[in-house]
Amino acid sequence: MDGQDNMKTYSFHAPTPQGPAAVDQQAFLIGVDFHESAIRSGTETRDPAGAPILALCPMIVCYAFAAELYIKSMLTSRRPNHRLNVLFGHLPSDVQTEIAERYRTRTGRARVILENDLRALATAFVDWRYVFEGEGQQVHVNLLIAFTKAAFETIRERRPDWAVNPYLDERLRADETTPSMTIANLGGGTFVHLIDGTGGELSTAEA
Repeated sequence: MDGQDNMKTYSFHAPTPQGPAAVDQQAFLIGVDFHESAIRSGTETRDPAGAPILALCPMIVCYAFAAELYIKSMLTSRRPNHRLNVLFGHLPSDVQTEIAERYRTRTGRARVILENDLRALATAFVDWRYVFEGEGQQVHVNLLIAFTKAAFETIRERRPDWAVNPYLDERLRADETTPSMTIANLGGGTFVHLIDGTGGELSTAEA
């Protein structure tokens, strides 16, 4: 193609992704990036004909990975694992308690229920990257979001020196509006149905 040889290339080189910050702070700040990416992926836009456009699989993957990175930033040793329940179990007990309390405030669900919820959410990062390989996936989206926010808020309380842009800090804590679209076509006849995680489905008339 004419001009192709003149195309400029740009590279990202990240030996220390957030500069000189310690590894735990780097994990947190990259988690913030994925948290913001999740919010953007879940923001509905419409094409010129008015049809909704969503990026639901990336949204779920980004929330799950943000939660994973938040947990790993609070661990005292490296844990090569993606399972949220396993990683949560390695946190110091006082940190677990703080996250559980913030989760309860957001969801009304007690600590023992959180542990069950995390087992259900444990593999969301892997499952929703490869949803086309599965035989049907279900995820409690609002519970995943609530846990991610609870972890973020716990870090902000414990490590106020890990600076976050004030606007972004508020954005990552803000409550979600109830999704109005709960069934979406991912292409090729693949559909997802968002479940609210509290015994009902978001596709009810009241949602």
